[in-house]
Amino acid sequence: MKTIKWLAVVAFTLVAFACYTWNRSVTAQERDPDRVEGQMHELDVRIERAIDDGRMGEAGQLHEQRRALRERAERERAERERAERERAERERESQPRDRGIPRDFDPARHREEMEHRGHELEMRQLEIEVEMAQVKLEHEKMELRSNPMIMAIQAIDVAREKMEPEAARELFNDLLEESKHYPIKLHLRRSLIELNLQLGQREDAIRHLRAMALFSDEH
Repeated sequence: MKTIKWLAVVAFTLVAFACYTWNRSVTAQERDPDRVEGQMHELDVRIERAIDDGRMGEAGQLHEQRRALRERAERERAERERAERERAERERESQPRDRGIPRDFDPARHREEMEHRGHELEMRQLEIEVEMAQVKLEHEKMELRSNPMIMAIQAIDVAREKMEPEAARELFNDLLEESKHYPIKLHLRRSLIELNLQLGQREDAIRHLRAMALFSDEH
């Protein structure tokens, strides 16, 4: 048992001495980040070789060296960053408070200019909203124009205006019997009411009016 403890103490002493020797051997050139990366890669290769050859003690020492190198590199990087921040802070504090502000600076005029810019931005925002509303309206118009049912209703109106009343009346009666779309039927009945009244067909006009009022599909 004493022998095991003694061996452990000796191993720890050797590892600590190796780390100390490694740290003392680092020069200013070795603190370069690229050089440190190269050294860590070299240590990785040596560790793999030592493990493959079964030299576990040497692999452990190399691993400790690599860990110490990485920790030192991180400390140096943190120190550089802290020094850079402190330098920037000192430069910022050494600058005059009013640096960059012209001597003829007028707070009232500056405030007025900012308010004017704010109004311009608001007007531009309103213009954009109006443009978007117009685009939306045009899009809706295109959708309506591309709707077959809307187009059919518009065609009915054109036929009523261009055709002779009697011919339009006969056509609309035929379409009313054939159509399966209720909105189109309603529009046909409305047109037939006008045509029948125009032609003196009062009973037919009343029949179509009654069908519209009662939501009936009778012809």
